[in-house]
Amino acid sequence: MEANEYQDKCRLYYESPRELGPYSTILSMVSSVAEVSEILKECLDKEHGNISDMNQLKINVSIGDCLFQLTNLAADVGLSLDTVMMTNIRKHQLINERIIADELAKNSTNRNTAKNIENDI
Repeated sequence: MEANEYQDKCRLYYESPRELGPYSTILSMVSSVAEVSEILKECLDKEHGNISDMNQLKINVSIGDCLFQLTNLAADVGLSLDTVMMTNIRKHQLINERIIADELAKNSTNRNTAKNIENDI
């Protein structure tokens, strides 16, 4: 299923007080994220970090709820899920390129500093 198709289907089942707009969606989303957190906490506390098949199913359902709410939040503010996804990937691509560029510049500076020290000796 494509992202925008998923978004269209989510809107069919989306019920939110329209007078609250995206704020209602955000509250529902926070609640869904808290559910995932609680399941993971239980896995850490009772299962020493292992995730049982049952908890994996619970996490799957809860992450689905998060995705549903996030998808509807995008629609609430007039964004398609495809647009959000493409923008996010581009942002992370730019961050990664910046990190690599910074590392290359740092290494270049370190090499130049080392050469200057060698020349001074």
